[in-house]
Amino acid sequence: MPSFYSLMGDMWAGLYKLKPELLSEVDEKLSINYQLMKRLLEDESFQSFREYTKLDDLASAIGTMKFSEQVIEWIKQEIDYNTRQQMQEVSEQQRQADQQQELAQQYQKQAEEAKQAGNTRKANQQQKKANEAQEKANQAQKAAQQLMKQIMQTVSPKMDSTGSYFAKAMQETKELTDNVKDLLSGFKAGKTDADLESVPLRDKLQLAEALKNTSKLKKIAEWAGRFKAIAQKKQRSKTKSAITRKGVTTGNNVEHLLPSEIMFYMNPATKEDFLRRFVEGQTVQYDTRGKQRVGKGPIILCLDQSGSMRKLDEQSKGFALALMMIARKQRRDFALVNFANQAESYEYPNGKMTPQDLIDLATRFLNGGTNFASALNKAVEILKKSRFKQADICFITDGEDHLSPEYLERFNQFKKEKDFHVLSIVLGTENDATVKLFSDHVVRGSTFADERVMDKAFSL
Repeated sequence: MPSFYSLMGDMWAGLYKLKPELLSEVDEKLSINYQLMKRLLEDESFQSFREYTKLDDLASAIGTMKFSEQVIEWIKQEIDYNTRQQMQEVSEQQRQADQQQELAQQYQKQAEEAKQAGNTRKANQQQKKANEAQEKANQAQKAAQQLMKQIMQTVSPKMDSTGSYFAKAMQETKELTDNVKDLLSGFKAGKTDADLESVPLRDKLQLAEALKNTSKLKKIAEWAGRFKAIAQKKQRSKTKSAITRKGVTTGNNVEHLLPSEIMFYMNPATKEDFLRRFVEGQTVQYDTRGKQRVGKGPIILCLDQSGSMRKLDEQSKGFALALMMIARKQRRDFALVNFANQAESYEYPNGKMTPQDLIDLATRFLNGGTNFASALNKAVEILKKSRFKQADICFITDGEDHLSPEYLERFNQFKKEKDFHVLSIVLGTENDATVKLFSDHVVRGSTFADERVMDKAFSL
């Protein structure tokens, strides 16, 4: 299609700008672009959709790709073969015109240089070449314009059929953009999320491309979005309930004042005394600093990836991303230990992942049997590192394994020395006898979406 890249630029502007407007007149070679953009900007559903994309670089960039793909699809499905061939001919003629125009400018420059040097003969030769190249450029341009008029007679009646293609582009843009935000944002998608804004657009588009081509990653993104929203509620609830458990202290934070202090303020007889104590930071308020052991340090997630866990793979990785976002929001280090017969570990300082990390996470699955010791040994290696010395372990499995009494004694002794906790989540119907021997708390559930599982894990 002639001027296709120009059309992509127009589409981006139509999606991103606050008030995009069509020019009153355009070059003949841009006539298809003009008609397509006119049809798009007059579409009421597109104007509503723009509330989602305007001034949003990610949504606009993804939208540009999706709308461009649908224009190509529209041409393939709705425009006959002969017209498509004519479009290619116009593109070739335009290419030749641009090439000859460039040559004409080069020859003209050489002619002027020769003239200034006093070489009249060379100047005349170069001027002649410039004129010939310009004539060829004009001829190619004229032929392209004439052919474009013929194309428009065929294409114009087909413009109304673009509606369904544009509708599909809007739907796919929304889904893909939401998936990227679900994967990269803190607890839930949102244009104002600082985590999302800090990721370069190039990286976000790399992830969008991977999402488009990897259905598994899309499913993980959907689960991650759900789990992050739930995790956010759990963390908020944890913060609110923590206030009543920590006792009281003195200070002048209005939000944390005890009800009795509010009464002193409301009572004229005690108001002056209250204001004095408030200024001096001596009013009584809830102590929100907290003294809980669990939840302060880094998180080590040991995730079963044996063959039986494949059916829950997308869910498990969405769950892992939600835990990682808790770590990220609270600036806690995070480590992931995938285990089956063997174990492999990945560390994410402050819970941060790159788009490539996300892609690797989606495509990685160990398969095989279940070996608890391999996972616990990797976790111990990580715990020995200074930045993970106060970490707690979340151990998730749907299987059972045997650990020798000697191994359990060594592990529990190490746990006592390093003062860390182990929360184990057992999915399905397998016996939990072994995990109880090295865990401080065991939760059973059918899947990751089980309320008991989410309630305990997302309160870490």
